[in-house]
Amino acid sequence: MNKQNGLTLLHILIGIVLIGGVLIGIKVYQNHQATLEAKAIAAKEVADKALKDAAAQKQKQLAAEKEAFEYKAAQEAKKAEFFKSFDVLADTVKRWDDAVTLASSTPRMSLPERIADLQKIKQDTEGLMVSLCLSTPKSILLRSMGSTIDGFLIFLHNKDHMGDLLSTDPMATGQSLRAEFGKGFSDCKEGIENQ
Repeated sequence: MNKQNGLTLLHILIGIVLIGGVLIGIKVYQNHQATLEAKAIAAKEVADKALKDAAAQKQKQLAAEKEAFEYKAAQEAKKAEFFKSFDVLADTVKRWDDAVTLASSTPRMSLPERIADLQKIKQDTEGLMVSLCLSTPKSILLRSMGSTIDGFLIFLHNKDHMGDLLSTDPMATGQSLRAEFGKGFSDCKEGIENQ
C-alpha cells in the first residue's frame, strides 16, 4: 500500500503540476490576448486620428480654396466695376475732346452754343461715379474742363479786344491739366490690368 500511496501521491503531485501548468498557460494566453487587444485598440486609435487629421486637413484645404476663389471673384468684380467706370469716363473724354475741337474752330459769334455744350459735358462729368483709382484723374479732368471753359469765355467776351491774348493762359492750363489727366487715366488702367 505504501507503494500504491506513493503512486497516488505521485499522481496527485503530477496532476497538481499539470493543472498548475495549464493554469499558467491559460494566464499567459490571456495576457497575450490582452496585449494583442491593446495593440489593436492602439492601432485603431492611431488610424482614427490619422483619418481625423486627414479630414481636418482636407477641410482646411477646401476653406483655403474657397477663400482664394472668393478673393479672386471679388477682384474680378472690382476690375469689372473699374472698367465700366473707365469706359464711361473714356466716352465722356472723347465727347469733351470733340467738343473742344469744334469750339476751337467756331467763330466768336457762334461760340456761346459751343460753350454751353462744354459746360453740359463738364456737368455730366461731375455726376459720374468712378472707381477710387479714377477719382484723382477725374478731379484733374474737371479742373482742365473748367480752365478750358474759362479760356473760351474770355475769348468770347473779348474784353478790350484782348480776348485772344487773355484766353491763352487758361487754355494752356486746360491743355496741361488734360495731359496730366491722360497720364493718370492710363496709369490707373495699367495698375488695374496688372493686378
